[in-house]
Amino acid sequence: MTSSFLGFLTTIYLTLSLQPIRIELSFLFLFIFIGSLVMTFVKIPSCKPNNFITRHLKNFQNGFSMLQKNKRTIKNLVVLKFVILFISTLQTKIIFDSINYPIDLEVVILIVMSISSLTMITILPGNIGFAESLSGIITTISGSTFAYGFIGVTTGRIIQMVWIFVLGGFFLFYFAYRLGCKSGE
Repeated sequence: MTSSFLGFLTTIYLTLSLQPIRIELSFLFLFIFIGSLVMTFVKIPSCKPNNFITRHLKNFQNGFSMLQKNKRTIKNLVVLKFVILFISTLQTKIIFDSINYPIDLEVVILIVMSISSLTMITILPGNIGFAESLSGIITTISGSTFAYGFIGVTTGRIIQMVWIFVLGGFFLFYFAYRLGCKSGE
């Protein structure tokens, strides 16, 4: 909900500043934001979840009803999401600048908000290829080339994978050793 709202505000800003942006993107962000609001406030009648959609909605509503009991937690989660989106935007902008691909900050914001808003659509594990293609589409819609967006986000994915393998391997052995020591006591 947070990322789709920020994406919608960014598309409105770009439209008002007369930068080329497709209106469909604004409607997509608005649709996701309204859909999130509907999921939050409209309760599904007590029925047995028998397919993916009703099961997903029921799980979401059960979790959200638990969170509603603690308003402070909801506020903290929204603030945390803003911080994560800010850091992701900054990281993506740095990646584009480091590979000498001239992408405006507004377009980077749209890329990050699009990827974050559409992460609920999980086609492949980790949405491999989905985020990269979405980034290419956003840069194309914004007046740049598909390759700029695709290669920029792919570079970020490669950097993440290197860190995951390096740190993941280290911590895997570290915790396996620690668990082995504790079980031997």
